[in-house]
Amino acid sequence: MPNFLQCFPVPKALRDCVESQKDVLVVQPCLGEVLSPSNVHSRFSTLLWLEELNAERELREFTISGALLRKGGVYLHLEVLGLAEGRPNLNIGDRVLLKRLHNDDMAMEYVSYVAEINEEDVSLRVNSDFHHSYLGEPLDVEFTYNRLTMRRCHNALELTKHFGESK
Repeated sequence: MPNFLQCFPVPKALRDCVESQKDVLVVQPCLGEVLSPSNVHSRFSTLLWLEELNAERELREFTISGALLRKGGVYLHLEVLGLAEGRPNLNIGDRVLLKRLHNDDMAMEYVSYVAEINEEDVSLRVNSDFHHSYLGEPLDVEFTYNRLTMRRCHNALELTKHFGESK
């Protein structure tokens, strides 16, 4: 199926700068400039990427080590304390990584998707083979950031590039 929405990846230099907690103005000097038609696109793109990097960092704080999932008919159920207060902020369709460490220190990673959200419980859709083979052993759970909204914001910003230009 064709995908018409561009990816708009976070620039590596900006990601590296933020992760090493260096001055962002060195990598993106447009943030220190007075807002003008010539820098509005680069400035707001940068702000969107910074928001995304912050959201990723916040989600990493909710990684769960040694979680025990409950088997349901179709889903695996995960208790997530704080979910009722929106921490972490999860939506239907979000990807959740499940990791299992094997005896040889090799980690197996399984991808699941949020199917239902209740007060303190998330129902995860997983591969049927994994669902059937899961025996209640502890898993590490890593929530991932869904970039779709940010990609839409970047796309909207792209559409404004030519506003105000005479034809």
